[in-house]
Amino acid sequence: MFDTILVPVDPAEPKFSAPALEAAARFANDYGSKVRLVAVLAQTQGFIASYLPEDFESKAMGETRAMLEDLAKGMGLADGRVSGWCAAAASITRSSRKLASSRRVSS
Repeated sequence: MFDTILVPVDPAEPKFSAPALEAAARFANDYGSKVRLVAVLAQTQGFIASYLPEDFESKAMGETRAMLEDLAKGMGLADGRVSGWCAAAASITRSSRKLASSRRVSS
């Protein structure tokens, strides 16, 4: 019934995802599905970024990936059945715009 179950995770409040993670694990076990955990990091505004360390965003991305890995391990599913993905909001916006423009139909 479900091939892949998408579970959004707020990097700032991963505990809020606990009910969704539990439900996703149940569905994955019942239907043999895979689970994909998704986290999106907030875009750092330019004027704020100038006050932060140069590697701030890459560290935040690494910490978020590690958090997703920990959540995935805690789901109790076999290896390869859970994967995590995270991105910065700016790259999601660019990708969405590119996808939207590629799907426009000209008359």
